[in-house]
Amino acid sequence: MMDDRKRVVATGLLDRDGLISPAELAGFLQVPLGTLRQWRYLGVGPQALRLRGQVRYEPVEVRRWLAEDCNGGR
Repeated sequence: MMDDRKRVVATGLLDRDGLISPAELAGFLQVPLGTLRQWRYLGVGPQALRLRGQVRYEPVEVRRWLAEDCNGGR
């Protein structure tokens, strides 16, 4: 269970304007980095961007994935 300080940081992660690193997203979702890699490979996780060889996630795309894909498209 996250302590209150981590919860505040995680809550703001999807509300910010900047891109999210895989490490930040893995921490937010509480999954290993390898899980995000596997999801990218399988095409089942949130859509990722590649910028100059670095993987990043758009907060709006992560929110969409959480709302649609994780809830069976509801």
